[in-house]
Amino acid sequence: MAAFWSLLSEGRCAVSQIGPDRWSQAAFLNPNRAAPGATYTAAAGVLDDIFGFDPAFFGISPREAAQIDPQQRLLMMVAWEAIERAGLTPARLAGARTGVYVGCSGLDYGNALHSDPAAGDAQFMTGNTLSIVSNRLAYFLDAQGPSYTIDTACSSSLFAFHAACEAIRNGEIDLAVVGGVNLLLSPMPFIGFSRAGMLSPQGLCRAFDAAADGYVRAEGAVAFVIGALDIAQAQGDCVRGVVVGSAVNSDGRAGGLSVPNGARQAALMRRVYGAAGVGPDDLAFIEAHGTGTAVGDPIEARAIGEALGAGRATPLPIGSVKSNLGHMEPASGLAGLLKAQLALEHGVLPATLHVDAPNPAIPFTTLNLHVAREAEPLPRRAAPWVAGVNSFGFGGANAHVAIRQPTKAERAARGGARAATPHGAPLILSAASEEALRALAARWRKRLDGADAAAAARLAATAAHRRARLPRRLVIADATPAAQVAALDAWLDGRDEGRWVAERAAAGDAAPVAFVFSGNGSQWAGMGLTAYRADAAFRDSFDATAALVAAEGGASLEAELRAPDLAERLSRAMVAQPLLMALQMASVDALAARGVRPVAVAGHSVGEVAAAWASGALTRAQAARLAVRRARRQTPLYGAGGMAAVLTSADDARALIAASGIDGLDIAADNSPRGATVSGEPAAIDALLSYGREQRVALKRLRVDYPFHGPLMERIRAALTADLADMAPQQATVAFVSTTEGAPTPGEALDGGYWWRNARQPVLFRQAVLALADLGCGVFLEIGPQPTLLNYVADTLAPTGRPFVALPGMRRQGRGAEDFDMIAARVAAAGGAMDDAAFFGARSPYLAEAPEYPWRLTPYRFARTSDALNVHRTPASRGLLGWRPRAGEGPWIATIDLGAQGWLADHAVDGVATLPAAAFAEIALSAGAEALGDGPLDLVDFEIMRPVTLEGAARVDLRTAFDAATGAVTIESRAHLGEG
Repeated sequence: MAAFWSLLSEGRCAVSQIGPDRWSQAAFLNPNRAAPGATYTAAAGVLDDIFGFDPAFFGISPREAAQIDPQQRLLMMVAWEAIERAGLTPARLAGARTGVYVGCSGLDYGNALHSDPAAGDAQFMTGNTLSIVSNRLAYFLDAQGPSYTIDTACSSSLFAFHAACEAIRNGEIDLAVVGGVNLLLSPMPFIGFSRAGMLSPQGLCRAFDAAADGYVRAEGAVAFVIGALDIAQAQGDCVRGVVVGSAVNSDGRAGGLSVPNGARQAALMRRVYGAAGVGPDDLAFIEAHGTGTAVGDPIEARAIGEALGAGRATPLPIGSVKSNLGHMEPASGLAGLLKAQLALEHGVLPATLHVDAPNPAIPFTTLNLHVAREAEPLPRRAAPWVAGVNSFGFGGANAHVAIRQPTKAERAARGGARAATPHGAPLILSAASEEALRALAARWRKRLDGADAAAAARLAATAAHRRARLPRRLVIADATPAAQVAALDAWLDGRDEGRWVAERAAAGDAAPVAFVFSGNGSQWAGMGLTAYRADAAFRDSFDATAALVAAEGGASLEAELRAPDLAERLSRAMVAQPLLMALQMASVDALAARGVRPVAVAGHSVGEVAAAWASGALTRAQAARLAVRRARRQTPLYGAGGMAAVLTSADDARALIAASGIDGLDIAADNSPRGATVSGEPAAIDALLSYGREQRVALKRLRVDYPFHGPLMERIRAALTADLADMAPQQATVAFVSTTEGAPTPGEALDGGYWWRNARQPVLFRQAVLALADLGCGVFLEIGPQPTLLNYVADTLAPTGRPFVALPGMRRQGRGAEDFDMIAARVAAAGGAMDDAAFFGARSPYLAEAPEYPWRLTPYRFARTSDALNVHRTPASRGLLGWRPRAGEGPWIATIDLGAQGWLADHAVDGVATLPAAAFAEIALSAGAEALGDGPLDLVDFEIMRPVTLEGAARVDLRTAFDAATGAVTIESRAHLGEG
């Protein structure tokens, strides 16, 4: 949009020429306005890349993309940009009362397959039907209001805008995406409009100028997002303009089907401003239809003057954006509306170009009008200025829309301070692909470089709350612009430094989060120290738990955390288990402070204690009492047994034990389809390790000196059950999935008997992970001092085909190993559901326009078959040879005449222009080169049987055939279309 305003404000004209990627000027352009089958102009406002598309962004396969009209593809991208610029997210539109209204007329792309039916595929019809231009966008957005395409020719998009306004006024919808699109892919409309004399031979839209001689066709797409004003204000949306009124009517029976009816145009404008209570002096300007035709401009000017100009104290400025762009036909109304909107925003009406002398057929003074031939600042005044936009179809369908500047109160949502957040303003960026994410990060890096803290905070708020969360994500945990720029640089350079996290949201956006709590074996000396020193939420929680552990007679956890001999002491249950629990509970609280909360929890072995507290089934005091008493009763078993990991399923491990004949062993844990744990006496473990090596089964002794979950635990059954008899759990507020039962378990069931089974029975972690997935969990975050469970989660879920992400919480080493901002950022990057306000700051009014999405464009066009007819007459690459009706085979056809090839007149015989022998030779050699490829060619036995002459406006067709067997070239001629 900035580029468009720059074009307008700098008074530039974007009209150029149709390029060879559309159709052949050599075949269809002829300055002779009477020449049939030709256009006398190839001037047009054209886009640089109309076939480029990013299908992956929209969930479209490359095969289908090639079948889709580029108008659909272009409008989808432009509509997305409009939605982003409006500060809306797909979640706001999806499933809501959102309408999609589109103005579109042409089907050039699909019509091209009339010459190649075999190129059509299964998606051809949905790709090339006008209704789908709007319906596809509604489908992508999940917009559930009205969705339809309007074709009233040049007024289509303004008709669509009016229809959307009516639906909002009537309470049918709350929001609408309104679009218009037009592409110039076929020579046929050029030929048709040339025959009708509507196109400008000069190649300029000279609206209201004395030399106006027709219009210039143009292409492009425009999209607006409009909504109910009260809802927009309540949502803190950016109110850029306010619709004062809109209306449509028809010319009825006028002087001719395509002759405008000035009386009906004037009636339409009177109706809009009369209903809105807007006086003529409230108008800043009128953006006219203004095509630059000798008939249409005077009629429209008279209608504007009679309806609006006559009642003003000063002349009413009028203008036309078509002088800059050309006439975008069905999209032209929205192009004019966009110019009007930007002019009101910037307080300047851009100049209308190419007006050298006002049209003498228009009595500007009498009508109290003047054309804005130079940029005109809008006079300052207290009340908002109003601007009107005309758009008229060449069949008599008229539309007018009036908009105004928002008032200060209506604009208030754009100001104000961003709500403060204790964790700063982390930055989240997302894209549909890794490549796009890198391009987006580069744009943000440029935008943030040199930005002050307030601007960076506004941008971060926009990124967090007013941008879609796409699958590939990058989160910068830092809040200052300098740190964010440094982190972006590090990520873009591939450097493992800075507070950035990049993940793929494989389970989708806002995926339910499960916390999985690690058990014995995850602890290490030094764990938690960094978090304890740096994170207040972590420290406060840890201290609260430590006090309760101490009150129960347990160790001083803070002292243990700092103990120089902790590595040795961690082998003792009375130190390791309460310390692990306190660290896990502190992790949960630190994450909750950042908005990361689970919907379900599960714990591995002793990890169930902290999991039960996190579910709400146990209080902090109950959890501390349980951890201490459980560890105290296990202490006498130190050294009595051990454990081993088996890299196979629990069933296979059980079979291995049975086959070995070794007594005193039990399955201690069913971890995953590829992992189990065995518990027993040390000698039995040693024997199993030896037997496993013989059977080529991978086993590994664990550094655990207790026979957890094994038969030796029976020694402490009575004492532990007695110690836990007073357990009084309560209803869980978060789903608790038991690894003791392998299924969701009510909080009230976690009594003393349950905790005995927790210590004795095998850990059913695999079953618990499947149960968590059944509950809908897609993001699994390990809660513990270092990751030990992630491979189990992945091995369990991967075979199911369910989407998931398994994430580490705290880690032993690496960037941000115990940085909970980084851990929360990882959850956000992975698509986990969280309270965005707690981490990214409160949702605030839309304050900043952020960098636009970087499309990854690849050209998609029909793959032509061998049956294709060359109806667009793509020429050979050489000289006068012309074009082949069927690509790659058959003769070449060329049409020559003095109008298109004026140089032929230089070669005359007896005063008659005659095709020179050199031209025949050139054609013959070109045919040989096309057929045989580049290389030396000899022309022998060259004979001209009769000359080819051109007299006056006569046109001649040449037919050139090449015989591959003999190398013979035959050039034949005939009068074009049998003209003589």
